[in-house]
Amino acid sequence: GGASNQITVTFTGTREPALGNIVINEIMFRGAVADSEYLELFNQATNTTFDLSDWRVNGLDYTFPEGSIIGPRSFLVIAKNRSVFAVRYGIAVSVFDESSGDLQVNGETISLLDATGAIIDRVRYEPSLPWPATANGTGSSYQLIDARQENARAGNWFSSYVPPVLSGGVSTPAQTNAGWRFASMTGNIG
Repeated sequence: GGASNQITVTFTGTREPALGNIVINEIMFRGAVADSEYLELFNQATNTTFDLSDWRVNGLDYTFPEGSIIGPRSFLVIAKNRSVFAVRYGIAVSVFDESSGDLQVNGETISLLDATGAIIDRVRYEPSLPWPATANGTGSSYQLIDARQENARAGNWFSSYVPPVLSGGVSTPAQTNAGWRFASMTGNIG
């Protein structure tokens, strides 16, 4: 008797900021199959889950619904078409949501804005140099090499074409990017 079903929690630690922790991590702007495009976010924070409710992705004309979160060290994939994505990349890869917007094949600026309209991350990709040309319709995506470095630099993005007979391109939705693994093996991350 007299018990309550409510508790009060007071957090006294330091909250990691979204700026610098949530990054645009992978861009499939022109897949080898129609409607196989996707955008991937990565939360590189080690202890903070971020509430993405009402955040927007300009370039995709996408707004996150209420209750959207991204956990620490987690990926979040927004696909053009969930069914095509599942066939192309496997049903084990979780798609957060679909977007009716299109990633432009001739390049564009993608901005991630929080609920107040503040820019959390922004990338301008291009289908040609200095961006890796191997991502243009080959089934390979642009993959961020080092999430701790400036992702607006074309040199911090990786793409590698593997003939479709072998794998259908190099894309890594919801997993560590191939470029990150390559740079780690060669000691190029610093």
